[in-house]
Amino acid sequence: MNDAICPICEARFLRDDDGTGPCPGCVRKYPPSLLRAARQQGLYRLSLRGEPSPYTFTSAVIHGQYATLRGTAANKENMDVRVNDIVWCLG
Repeated sequence: MNDAICPICEARFLRDDDGTGPCPGCVRKYPPSLLRAARQQGLYRLSLRGEPSPYTFTSAVIHGQYATLRGTAANKENMDVRVNDIVWCLG
């Protein structure tokens, strides 16, 4: 077991592998592709409850029950979303 710090919530936890991924609490709480977007840039899409069109973004910063989604070159606006309002997330 190795002592580790979660890259998402900065909680200390014991890791039973030599990886650098998120803590078990974050793995249970957030969609896998949102966790990936918080750790590496790419092209991601998600749908929010009550919104007809999906949102495309390049990275995310997770802070508690909210995430800031970084826009793409075509859509430079950042968007703060409540994680509980995410219906699906791809990336």
